[in-house]
Formats: sequence, structure tokens, C-alpha cells
Amino acid sequence: MIEAYSKEIEEQMQEFYNRLPEKNKRLDAGIEALKRPDRWYYLYR
Repeated sequence: MIEAYSKEIEEQMQEFYNRLPEKNKRLDAGIEALKRPDRWYYLYR
């Protein structure tokens, strides 16, 4: 089972991601997928 991030952390992650240009969004998604392969779909749903 996937443990959710706290609401505060999730909001900060989304704010950071939304500020990135498209190229960097893809890089960030790739890095997160490598760090946490069980959560990539949770982070970028």
C-alpha cells in the first residue's frame, strides 16, 4: 500500500512542479520515478 505524503508536502511538490518549464517537468518526473519506482504514478497523476 502506498503511504500518501502529507497535504503540505504534496502542495509544495505540486507548486514546484508547476513552476518548471516543460523540459524540466519531464526530467523531474524521470528523477522521481528512479528514486521511487513504486510512486511515480502517485506523484504525477
